[in-house]
Amino acid sequence: MQETGTRNPSTGAAAYGLDGSGIVFWNLAEPALYERSIARGEARLAASGALCVDTAPLASAAPADRRVVREDASAPEGWEGHRPLEREAFDRLKADMLAHAAGRSIFAQDLHAGADADWRLNLRAYCEQAWHGLFLRTLLRRPARETLATFVPDLTLLCLPGFKADPERHGFTGPAAVAIDLARGDILVCGTNEGAELRNAVQLCLDHALPGRGVLPLHGAVTVSEEGEAALLLGHDGSGKTTLAADEGRTLIGDDSHGWAASGLVNLEGGCHVRTEGLSAERAPELHAAVNRFGTLLENVVLHPDTREPNYASTALGETPRASFPLRVVPHASLSGRAPAPRAILLLCRDTRGVLPPIARLKPATALYHFLSGYGAPMAAADGAPAHAGFSPCFAGATLAHHPSTHAARLRDLVQRHGATCWLVNTGWIGGPMGTGRRVPLALTRRLVAAAIDGALAEVDMRTDPYFGISVPTSLPGVEPQLLNPARSWASASAYEAAARALVALFVENFERFETAVDDEVRGACPRLAVAAE
Repeated sequence: MQETGTRNPSTGAAAYGLDGSGIVFWNLAEPALYERSIARGEARLAASGALCVDTAPLASAAPADRRVVREDASAPEGWEGHRPLEREAFDRLKADMLAHAAGRSIFAQDLHAGADADWRLNLRAYCEQAWHGLFLRTLLRRPARETLATFVPDLTLLCLPGFKADPERHGFTGPAAVAIDLARGDILVCGTNEGAELRNAVQLCLDHALPGRGVLPLHGAVTVSEEGEAALLLGHDGSGKTTLAADEGRTLIGDDSHGWAASGLVNLEGGCHVRTEGLSAERAPELHAAVNRFGTLLENVVLHPDTREPNYASTALGETPRASFPLRVVPHASLSGRAPAPRAILLLCRDTRGVLPPIARLKPATALYHFLSGYGAPMAAADGAPAHAGFSPCFAGATLAHHPSTHAARLRDLVQRHGATCWLVNTGWIGGPMGTGRRVPLALTRRLVAAAIDGALAEVDMRTDPYFGISVPTSLPGVEPQLLNPARSWASASAYEAAARALVALFVENFERFETAVDDEVRGACPRLAVAAE
């Protein structure tokens, strides 16, 4: 294939198997990627300067079509959310994808996954669409221009939305597929436009590689106070990690993916990928400013037909609206990607049932229980709902490493070693379930999170929640006491009790898969063993 741009010629397209009449554009910067995306009909320009794409109709891969190569018959059945795949099937899919790419334009990007040069992974991405190159460029770290001529990848990603997997030939259930060969560092993505599929695939490879290098990968944001004390906010997409971590007065290290190593916390990415439903300058001014600028990529955000102004209140396109942008555009963000071990760890859950308190303190064993439970995961549609809908271990979703209990035990050891305080934060609903109650006010969550991080909550009286056995503050200056007790915010005490018991039952059922993998202390944190009454 013809190649243009700065690259390492010894590890170029031919070395990967790309050959034919097409052309590879190497390491284009944002303006060139904008031009190519718009000229090719992939994207439109928003009035804010952002590039806007619609990912439909090429939806995400089905859970059954995210596969990981199985090394041998004795290997584990696969990772959480990923079925095993024989290497022969992987190689057949790769060969067909390379044949598809042979006569097309391909956009290649060389990037770093991880801020620490000692254990970061080098990623090379070959993308059929220019905007996917921009997406990865906003999320990961860019090597110095002068190093591109000697860049050698640890991971290689081939993304071809125009190629559809054949169920009979390739063994997948639909046209969209994600296949990962961990041993070779090879990632194949086809039939889908979703940027999140690329991000999750790279994250899974990091989750696999980093523990062997002494690094615990975590799905969370990191923020640092003016005094240099770090806080780690763990949670699923949409739980509010970015909004809370980017508050004024604190330094944002990263919004979603970090590793905890002997040296402290390190950002695994170089950008942010956030949901934009309801985004406004009033609710989150710094995030709003970061999203509305040149260089930001908007996915599934409705644009006004005439003015091209983004409408963040609309979800008319049917897919989750998101924005991705480099960390450097966020005020109060640090580009170093490093922070000390956290003083506070906050597990954020978006409780759609309106049962959990806005904040509660957790003992280390209880924190491990809730980390393993991973409550608050986005609910799938009924026809594709996972077996444990609403729970996803370690808040990691489809990127979770194969042994969640081992993953969680490592976190518990680090918490105890560094003396971090642990908190459960409900960023979901109070006063009733979603549709009846209301969202926990963002101002209240910010106030409580700040008090947890700076130690103010350590000075207040606590009560024991009668269903979950967790310690809940009874008062805090400037906060109405009834807001701290979800039972008092419901119109009906009996309705709250029924909802609480139902949620406890879901926790108990979900945790049965971990019962034999944890010790008595963690099993004792199960809500069925909480006190019967206050």
